[in-house]
Amino acid sequence: MTSPSLTAAPAAPTPGLAGRALGLLRSLFLRLGVLPFMLVIACVVFATLSDQFLTVQNLVNLLRQSVYLILVSLGQMLARWMLSKTATPIKWQ
Repeated sequence: MTSPSLTAAPAAPTPGLAGRALGLLRSLFLRLGVLPFMLVIACVVFATLSDQFLTVQNLVNLLRQSVYLILVSLGQMLARWMLSKTATPIKWQ
């Protein structure tokens, strides 16, 4: 009978710059979710397709159109926050 030869297992390669960047992206994706990444991808795509996308006039127009949605969202957030601070929870029927 021959005994198996003992060889050292090859050391795991240390991650290079690309491996560290991929790890950082993975941890950010797990912490933040998919929405910020999709927003960045959409901005890059639309900026490359149109010269008018990243202009001041277009950004002001986007802000002006989203004011109503922002106000409603803030109202809902404040209402939920106030309901969570009450001593007795309200039971909706």
